Amino acid sequence: MYDMLTGLPPFTAENRKKTIETILKGKLNLPGYLTAEARDLIRRLMKRQVPQRLGAGISDGAAVRAHPFFKHVQWADVIHRRLEPPIKPVLVSY
Repeated sequence: MYDMLTGLPPFTAENRKKTIETILKGKLNLPGYLTAEARDLIRRLMKRQVPQRLGAGISDGAAVRAHPFFKHVQWADVIHRRLEPPIKPVLVSY
């Protein structure tokens, strides 16, 4: 989600080992142009302790779907594929 909203991964470094170290110990920096709801959702999804993550509890994905970031999403329409995608790629078979 971070990558999709910002265009970059949240943690990077010169090599794989340093990237993993940054993931485990680095601070999550969120750009100011993200909405408050987006920043809150990303923070809650990226908790290092799994039991603290949004969606990791008994309510599972329902907690994620109920987050204010998704307040305009009609989940029944998503599940039943009643939404028109904003972009329809042209597929060509070779």
